[in-house]
Amino acid sequence: MPLYTHSLRRIVKELARDHGRIPRIFRFILDAIQHAHQSGVVHRDINPNNVLMNSDDDVVVSDFGLGRRLDTTSTRLTTTNAAMGTSGYMAPEQCHNANTLTIAATSNLFNSQAHRI
Repeated sequence: MPLYTHSLRRIVKELARDHGRIPRIFRFILDAIQHAHQSGVVHRDINPNNVLMNSDDDVVVSDFGLGRRLDTTSTRLTTTNAAMGTSGYMAPEQCHNANTLTIAATSNLFNSQAHRI
């Protein structure tokens, strides 16, 4: 794996002033998440620090430390009823319903209509 020079977090303010760059960067992010989901993996901690970049055309999603294979019966590092992830980037159901949350690809999606904080 190549060395990446920065994360998305470092350029968020730049992107706020240059909206034209956003679709290209986010296409890489969404392609990576889709690939993970199609491979049966849920990342569970998508945030700007976990998107590494060298340029707008060289973007990867990193840190699958909280990731989970959907079809596994192996021992996992996370515990039941514990909310895990980066605060501020977690889907509300991960915080509020950790004891009943069913892990699924949609757990990486924020649904502002279904959940109000």
